[in-house]
Amino acid sequence: MKKSISIIITIFLGSLLVGCSKENQKNSTDYQVMKRAEATELLSVDISLATDTVSHTALYNTYEGLYRLGSSNEVIPAGATKLPQVSEDGRKYTIELNKKSKWSDDKPVTAKDYVFSWQRTIDPQTESQYAQLFSNIKNAKKIMTKELKPTELGIKAIDDYKLEIELESATPYFQNLLAFPNFFPQREDIVKKYGSEYATTSQKAVYNGAFTLTNYDASSGGATKWTYKKNQNYWDRSKVKLDKIENTVVKDAGTAFAMYESGKLDETYLLGEYVNQNKGEKEVITILKPSTYYLQFNMIDKDSFLSNKEVRQAMSSITNRKEIVENVLNNGSREAISFVPKGVYYNPDTGEDFSETYEPKMEYNVKNGVDTWNKVFNNQKMEIKLLIPDDDGIKKVAEYLQESGFTYQWNEILL
Repeated sequence: MKKSISIIITIFLGSLLVGCSKENQKNSTDYQVMKRAEATELLSVDISLATDTVSHTALYNTYEGLYRLGSSNEVIPAGATKLPQVSEDGRKYTIELNKKSKWSDDKPVTAKDYVFSWQRTIDPQTESQYAQLFSNIKNAKKIMTKELKPTELGIKAIDDYKLEIELESATPYFQNLLAFPNFFPQREDIVKKYGSEYATTSQKAVYNGAFTLTNYDASSGGATKWTYKKNQNYWDRSKVKLDKIENTVVKDAGTAFAMYESGKLDETYLLGEYVNQNKGEKEVITILKPSTYYLQFNMIDKDSFLSNKEVRQAMSSITNRKEIVENVLNNGSREAISFVPKGVYYNPDTGEDFSETYEPKMEYNVKNGVDTWNKVFNNQKMEIKLLIPDDDGIKKVAEYLQESGFTYQWNEILL
């Protein structure tokens, strides 16, 4: 088995160790198995409800949308045969579907599967946290506020293999959105068959991607083990070299590294001292995976001091992001200067990275932070509880924040 990454991961910039286990060395020309570690549980494989990076990794591997993104973020046809035909005003998209695309139960992927999926996600009853991504589609905002029905969303099936999408206004980045997992298709009959249990186990869903999901059960919470198995009904299966990918949650970076060293894993993540230990090793791969980690403040209680904008600005100013990425994570991550990470969006005319041109940028300035805090509290100290997931990297960041002035309470609640 060649030392390479064969799955799509979309999280922050990270370092991975990628090798070949003894099992694969023995069967390098036969059955191909990859064993890898994840730092956190797989919470959801429901296209309408998934929000975290591990869940999106699973969706990228087991489903396929109209398009995928190439190595330079270029849009590449996948479930579509070619790039969209766009009207002169930029508001109407006509897309021809790939007639070879099938579901794992051998049924064809049709335009109706996209229509149903998008309507389900935008439906307020679904309570999708990512419904706002559909905001530029005609009627989406009115559907989200219950002024219109989901069936009035600006997407329709012209026939089995042709989609028409209408936007509220021209949106230059819309094609890129179509490669995001929440825009992938869903089968109406399967969703209705399983109801509230849809996609809670691997058997209660069908897949149209390079792999199918097996050994997954999140009916009582997140799954700690799951497997991707080569989808024999995938239209482009001849290019899929792996037969199986076994995923195991290993929350401690040291334990994961030891498992890799002993041959129990073919891939693991690196954090902190393990990055320094392995610098220069040919098995270390650093991959840019754009996303942003951030503190989400509880502002439900309007009387809470966290509802004060200046308090949040003060906390932002005293957070040394550069020190966090260089000394705490030490895995190649970059400090955030805006909510949109580097390497995602570029000015189509100048080629400039959006994050470099956005103002105001987030900057580390202790004096400004302290002055702003004292302006509100007059030197008063306040206790802040930070709820974090059970993730080794995030726990290290939380510990750093505690030492630099924050207090936190560990809890298995993902913000």
